[in-house]
Amino acid sequence: MFTPEKVTLHIHLTLDRQAENVHLLSRLSQWKPDPAFRFEWTTGGYQLSLEVPRGLLLECRVSHGGFEEVGPDGLKRSPRVIAAGAEQTLQFEVLGFKQDLMPEETRSGHIEEHQIHSPELQDEVKLLIHLPSQYFMQPEARFPVVYLHDGHNLFDRATSSFGFDWQADETAERFAAEGHPVILVGIWTRQEKRMDYYIPFPSRFNGFRPQGLNYLDFIVQTLKPWVDGHFRVLQDRQHTAICGSSLGGIISLYGAFQHPEVFGTAGIMSPALWVGEYRALDETNQSRADVRYFVDMGDREGPTVESAANLVQLAKQLALQLSQQGSEVELLIGRDHLHHESAWAERLPAFLQFFLKI
Repeated sequence: MFTPEKVTLHIHLTLDRQAENVHLLSRLSQWKPDPAFRFEWTTGGYQLSLEVPRGLLLECRVSHGGFEEVGPDGLKRSPRVIAAGAEQTLQFEVLGFKQDLMPEETRSGHIEEHQIHSPELQDEVKLLIHLPSQYFMQPEARFPVVYLHDGHNLFDRATSSFGFDWQADETAERFAAEGHPVILVGIWTRQEKRMDYYIPFPSRFNGFRPQGLNYLDFIVQTLKPWVDGHFRVLQDRQHTAICGSSLGGIISLYGAFQHPEVFGTAGIMSPALWVGEYRALDETNQSRADVRYFVDMGDREGPTVESAANLVQLAKQLALQLSQQGSEVELLIGRDHLHHESAWAERLPAFLQFFLKI
């Protein structure tokens, strides 16, 4: 019988004594306090030693009873990641804890909520639209626009799937303050429809009944004309982008394949290229040379160091194949970045710089 090689992790916390119930939360503990992952108070402070399989990528957080660790902003801290390549000693600085209640409301700037009917999807679709301050200060001006998937995860921790958001509103506010305003259109997709809408080919994940091309038709045939008619956007393809992460990266890629006359730029963030037996990689010959692509991946997106490295290689392969089609491509690998909203928040500014050519 094969027995995985183990390594020992020694974790020390920079933290004054709180109580005995300080735990490391991870998938190993099912994200719940577990005696096997409790820090012990010693003369050297809080310490925990644990054995894990060599090569494991361990996403984790520190908790104190029903309280979650906070970051420098006073909000729940984004997860840490440990690459268990060898025995090691780690020092975590813990700034404090906050009661784990409902996720915080973190919207900023001017965000409008709308709902429109999609005949393509035979469904009602909720929209969140962030407008820069210049929209109101310059009543004759028109602005570039980005269509973003997973709208519920973009602007507000309170509505996000896992308690973290892309901070797209804060990023857009900062860009506007620096003289680079952009309109963000967040498309809210219900969780039970996500795989149907974001995978454009038959897959076991969508029951072999994909609606991805219908979803793209909705954006092009219904949503964009509605946005063009209600907001002062620059309507040409050079000023229109589509962007998403994971499966949202896949549907953004196909948005550029299927509708290059609409989208001049596509943001392909942490694309789930493994879906459909890597079919997206096989179909990059659909790309038109004058579409610009921003491709990224975190180097810690996977359960193991090896699987994360494979995902990075896939992102590099995608970028290479798109560039061989004649497209302008920017590739970004996020250092110590998980497959997580906090990582996409950190990389979103690079995408906007690429799109806005600044």
